[in-house]
Amino acid sequence: QTGSGKTHSVFGEGNAEHRGMLARSIEYLFEKIELISGTKDVGMAVSFTEVYLDQVRDLGRFYADLRQRDDPDDGTDESSAPSMAKKRTAKSTGDGRRGVADADAYLNQDLQIHESPQGLVYVENLSLIPVSNIREVLEVANLGIKMRATYETRLNARSSRSHTIFTV
Repeated sequence: QTGSGKTHSVFGEGNAEHRGMLARSIEYLFEKIELISGTKDVGMAVSFTEVYLDQVRDLGRFYADLRQRDDPDDGTDESSAPSMAKKRTAKSTGDGRRGVADADAYLNQDLQIHESPQGLVYVENLSLIPVSNIREVLEVANLGIKMRATYETRLNARSSRSHTIFTV
């Protein structure tokens, strides 16, 4: 059902009363991480996938590429970030270049879905992005939303004709 508010319910709008389920869930998770971080080394990583016309695309890659461009040595503060967040995340655009992927590189993505011998389903070469606060999570989500495939319909001028999976 186009225009029924699915995207709005998940991603919301702004930082106050109209924030979506994603922001509210991430706030809760970071509160729990804060509670146990004194006794355990914990962290969070996210990915953002789009399936459009049987093509699988990495929406999180744009954030990872921007972060790599802005700080090629390391994207985290060594003194405060959990060890998981110290791993590098940027992916090549597929043609040997690094940096912000252009629209053609995005449109040409067609990542493969696999199943491990243990039965786990995964997307090969999907960016796994370490995050250390809600701002970073929402930046990944907001940048990915801007890159989603959209197509105008009679009911909705900005309807997304794709399905997305935001994984924490």
